[in-house]
Amino acid sequence: MADRLSGVKVLLVLLVAISICNFGFAMLMPPLAGGIALLVALYFCFGLGNGATFQLVPHRWKGKTGVMTGIIGAAGGIGGFYLPVIMGIAKESTGSYQLGFATFGVLAALAFILVATLHRQWLTWALPSEPSMAIDGAVAMAE
Repeated sequence: MADRLSGVKVLLVLLVAISICNFGFAMLMPPLAGGIALLVALYFCFGLGNGATFQLVPHRWKGKTGVMTGIIGAAGGIGGFYLPVIMGIAKESTGSYQLGFATFGVLAALAFILVATLHRQWLTWALPSEPSMAIDGAVAMAE
């Protein structure tokens, strides 16, 4: 999807969906069937977001793709470690996972704001010598 539509556009939509799913859990704490549906949607968005993120790496860090892929992968591993920790802290302190889901909903909303704010600068930083680059990362076709 990211290759066809642009990684930034896909990532923006997915961050909104991730935030909504997390807030859905935080506010509703749905029954089993609804919870499973929200989790499937959430993990589907995570998978697509992973692809969209790594589609953007060569645009943002031209010539450093390998190094940055490793750093981003390590950051993802750290995030995967802290997810159950934060959920456990939420459960211990409040008796529910709602605060943990709300925390991740806020983080996804903040990530959306950052991506929306900075996406135009990414290509400027990465490709200063190519003025024909479109905002979404696709090379403009010469007429």
